[in-house]
Amino acid sequence: MLTVKVFFLLTLSTLSFNTLAYICQPSDAYNFDGYPVDVLTNGYVAYNYANNGYTSYQIVQTTPGDFQQEFWCLYESEALELTHMQSCDNKTSARAICPVQIGGFIDGLTNYKPYLNPLGECSTSGLCIDIPQTLAIGVDGESTYDANTGISSGVFNVGSNGWVDFEFIAQSYTENGTQVTTPYFYKQEVNAAGDEIPGRYDQLITTLGVRVSDADLLKQLTSSTPSYNSWKLGSDHYGLEEVQPMGTPEDFILPITDPNSPGATIGAFSPTIGGGWVGGVQQDNIAQVKVYTYSTGNYTAQSGNYKLTVYLTVTARESQL
Repeated sequence: MLTVKVFFLLTLSTLSFNTLAYICQPSDAYNFDGYPVDVLTNGYVAYNYANNGYTSYQIVQTTPGDFQQEFWCLYESEALELTHMQSCDNKTSARAICPVQIGGFIDGLTNYKPYLNPLGECSTSGLCIDIPQTLAIGVDGESTYDANTGISSGVFNVGSNGWVDFEFIAQSYTENGTQVTTPYFYKQEVNAAGDEIPGRYDQLITTLGVRVSDADLLKQLTSSTPSYNSWKLGSDHYGLEEVQPMGTPEDFILPITDPNSPGATIGAFSPTIGGGWVGGVQQDNIAQVKVYTYSTGNYTAQSGNYKLTVYLTVTARESQL
């Protein structure tokens, strides 16, 4: 009797998320709507240098020619400043002509899209404020494997103060060694000497499921159709439920535009509001996106460590409640 030892390793990784690599604010130079130099210097630059880790700034413009609107852009490092400058036209005008992302603090207040109304309607520079959506993503420790159920799982932590959309891709290999984005557990075959054999992989039948927890679901607030916080976990119940991953690898990586994808089935979510201020520190709002995987069949596969990598892509949702 041949006993096949199989060990499963589910690796989670963050692929991308939209956050501000740099932030800019408009100046009122040349009679444009914006902030005066003293507010930008003593409020915007000084505050972000002292509190948010920014170390340098550039004054740029978005339109070619002299006497155009200027924007003060802050960077967390010289490398980020250089990256931004490399995306600019540095020859046409006295100031670099660059794309800008409005954001940051003015006089201690978050101001993301200033002057949404005519400037005359704002009694002070602290009004006409649209608070920006923040977004952070990380992996919560190592993945786990339950020998009793055969289920591997891993958790992504998502922090935001607004609604976010999400979708997945993965990294795996076909039996002939072609890299693919469908999440099958795989292992490269080895010969009798223990050397890896080029172009030969074992691939296991894999099913997946997803649950979003510690979050509000946009569908539950805006739709009369029942919606749930899970995808392909064997039952349709909000909250605790038995974990039975039943989704196919092909459906797991469908884009959010496809109604069968995890991102479309669960929909946009927003982390449940946390505990406010504790000891002078504002507590983070963190939601969890948990991925469950299960492998069956293919008993001819070699023993060894089978693995797959799942990537989560999270984007801030522009249209919010």
